Order: sequence, then structure tokens, then C-alpha cells
Amino acid sequence: MFLLYSWTFRGHTNGDKWILAESKKDDDGLESHILILRKNGNFTVNSNYIDFGSSTSGSYKKNGDTIILDRSAVDRAAEEITTVYLIKSGELIPLFDTTNKWTFKVTQTK
Repeated sequence: MFLLYSWTFRGHTNGDKWILAESKKDDDGLESHILILRKNGNFTVNSNYIDFGSSTSGSYKKNGDTIILDRSAVDRAAEEITTVYLIKSGELIPLFDTTNKWTFKVTQTK
């Protein structure tokens, strides 16, 4: 019951989707990560592993072709997430802190 309440009423998971992007660590599908950017300035990162999943939400700012994710939310996410991404050629590419960080392929925009 708590999980249902938590997922339903968290403010950062509300709002119309703007970009849905996915990163797959490997081709066998055992690990995937979805970044959802909402039109209202909120984002969610869903990480799915073979044996568990996690979700982190926060706010972001858009500056031209750059997305800046809230640091406190990123610090709660998987270590492969960074705070600054460049939107380029259908991808979200990590900037500055790029070592072992995920690049996301945009799969849907609205």
C-alpha cells in the first residue's frame, strides 16, 4: 500500500512527458535505464536490473540544448547518472563528468 501511495502522489512524477530516453548497458536486456523529462521541469530515472529496480525523481532546468538535473536527486540515483546532458542527434549525452556515465537514446518526444 505504501509503494502505491508513494508512486502515485510524489510531485516529481506528475506532469506531461516531454522526452523519454533509454540507456541499455548491454544487449542481453538484463539492465536498462529510462530517463523521463516532463514539460513542467520534473524528471524521473527508472533503473531496472535483473534482480531489482529503483526510481529517483527531481527537477531539471533546460538551457538551450543542455539539460541540468537537480544534484540532490542525481546523488540518490545510480552512480552512472550525471547532472548535465547535451541534447544532440536524438541522444542525451553526458557533459563534464563523463567517466562511466550513461548516454540515453531518445525514444519518444511530445
